[in-house]
Amino acid sequence: MSTTTIDKQSKESQSWNDSLLLGIPVVDKQHKILIALFDEIISISQEKNESEKILPLLNELQRYTIYHFNTEEEFMRKGNLQDMDQHVKQHDLFKKKIADFMIAHNYKNIVLLNQITVFLRKWLVVHISDTDAKMLKH
Repeated sequence: MSTTTIDKQSKESQSWNDSLLLGIPVVDKQHKILIALFDEIISISQEKNESEKILPLLNELQRYTIYHFNTEEEFMRKGNLQDMDQHVKQHDLFKKKIADFMIAHNYKNIVLLNQITVFLRKWLVVHISDTDAKMLKH
């Protein structure tokens, strides 16, 4: 685990609330870390000369998202859950959007960056509170 992720574990997310808890400690901890990463990306993206600071966070977000989705998908496989394919497709969409986010950052497209940030942040909260809650609580 990288230093950035370790830092996120000790930081409480400004956006986190306990209504997002699923009751699966490892998954809940990972969700908190993902939301904390988003909080930090959003905060830094509003600063001048954010480019050097944000790229490592984007890389960490991409890496940690893959790690987290692998964890969730392993839980689903072990539980032999129905609709796993649909859940994995949602994960794939999120990973693609993160890749788009990185491209927008490389081209310094601020409008697109802001749109993607909002999309990813909302997607993550809805995914945790609805899709993950339905799949992983069974």
